[in-house]
Amino acid sequence: MAKRMIAVVCLVLLMLSLLSCKDDQDNGGGATDMTNQATENKIEQSKEIAIARKGEKLGFVLSYNFDSDAQFRSDMAYLKEALEDFTGATVRTMASELAKNAGANEILIGDETREEVRAVRRKLKDGEFGIALTESGERYTLSVAYRGEKARMCAIQYLLNKCFDTEGQTISLWTEKIVVGEGSTDNLFAYMGVDVVEDKRVIDNFLIYEKGATMRDPNAAYYNGYYYLYGTSWVCYRSTSLEGPWQKIDMIKHSDLESYGIKTAEKSCPWAPELHQYNGKFYLFTTYSCGAHDCDYKVKESMKGGWQVPGGHRACIVLEADSPEGPFVPISRGADGTLGHSTPDDAYTIDATLYVDREGQPWMVYSKEWMTVDAPTGYFYAAKLSEDLSRFISEPQLVFEATLSPEDGSWKSNGCMDGEHFYRAKDGTLYMLWSPSVASGYSVAVARSESGEIDGPWVAESDLLFCREFGDGADGGHGSLFTDEHGQLWLVLHSPNSGGPARPTFIPLIEKDNKLVWGLVNTK
Repeated sequence: MAKRMIAVVCLVLLMLSLLSCKDDQDNGGGATDMTNQATENKIEQSKEIAIARKGEKLGFVLSYNFDSDAQFRSDMAYLKEALEDFTGATVRTMASELAKNAGANEILIGDETREEVRAVRRKLKDGEFGIALTESGERYTLSVAYRGEKARMCAIQYLLNKCFDTEGQTISLWTEKIVVGEGSTDNLFAYMGVDVVEDKRVIDNFLIYEKGATMRDPNAAYYNGYYYLYGTSWVCYRSTSLEGPWQKIDMIKHSDLESYGIKTAEKSCPWAPELHQYNGKFYLFTTYSCGAHDCDYKVKESMKGGWQVPGGHRACIVLEADSPEGPFVPISRGADGTLGHSTPDDAYTIDATLYVDREGQPWMVYSKEWMTVDAPTGYFYAAKLSEDLSRFISEPQLVFEATLSPEDGSWKSNGCMDGEHFYRAKDGTLYMLWSPSVASGYSVAVARSESGEIDGPWVAESDLLFCREFGDGADGGHGSLFTDEHGQLWLVLHSPNSGGPARPTFIPLIEKDNKLVWGLVNTK
């Protein structure tokens, strides 16, 4: 590990000026008062500390408390991956008391078993976060405390993007002083380098949660005065308003498939129904467990023994009805003409969707799961459908790969991918939404087709449409789009994906500067 260096610097004054702070009368000694004092007579207390050289171990360890909750453990994993990505160094984690006894430099995140964190927290009001660097001999402790979830998110982003100089491989903070900031949406995006513009991502105003129900893989539509909400387990709700109340509709009984002679697994798991209106009828493109196939035994060893087991082979099927409320009946046929699923027997397939090209040709697009492919990734395939949507009339072709990420490296997929959905913008641009797993968890990404058609080539956009940082600490994904009665475009997804019950989440979108961004249309 590179030898630690300590040098007096003044750059921290500029850094601290970026933080929205409380004055001394409000918080008993916040960043504003600290900066003024430092300008006058405390400059010698500014520290720039070498933390690492690329390829080596980070000069600080992430300390943790064994009794930490799930949110804290998630933050630790996110910080570890982000720091390794930013610095190119190996980040170590260590139990708090072990790190302290070993004399290691530490980063303490909200660990109130330690006096260093408690001392910072005592200086904070509700909704604030604080960061302090304390020095004891040659040992440094970076303590982060917060009061409230948004303050926690701001603290982590401030630490990553304001305290660490990744080019110089240093950390810059005032020793024995506390940086205090407000946990606000504007600050969160400022620390992340997101421009706050007219259609800024105001989380509190834009997210609407249906408190009464949990649902994964939601899909929504507006038809004939009602909003319809479909989700995994083939559930359906309707309401006259997005804010509810929602009434459950029995659109299909799971036993219907068996009654049609379609074999299902013993523990069938019907996933991700997506409603499409086509040629005067309504169709659900969805996934079900259809029993064992040869490819069940090609599942990666790391995936066996859990929720991915032989006998639970997943395939995609189309169901038809005259109304969005059903009853929906299966129409898909395999290559041999047998009623069942459209997708090949030799692949695990999920999350089918309908795409109709500019010539009027319908396609099924589906995800070939990462559990059964050789590389640690997933793929999207597309095949032409017959006019009645019941069967493939072309061989499936690869159209998209999970390893695709923006050229500027603003985010990176770890290979998991699903939840594809297509949208034709007013200017003719063809967008695809899909859900990769990135450093902070499940998310929603956007790609555009340079040809304007399904075969691409596809270019991933730098800005994620949804991720943990946008969701008030909760990740989420499997998004799709619909338009409400007023012409407002909406993204619906489930959040959180982990760490709590998933709920339908609605976010308004607009088309601006050739992008899909959060925002409300003027409906006056």
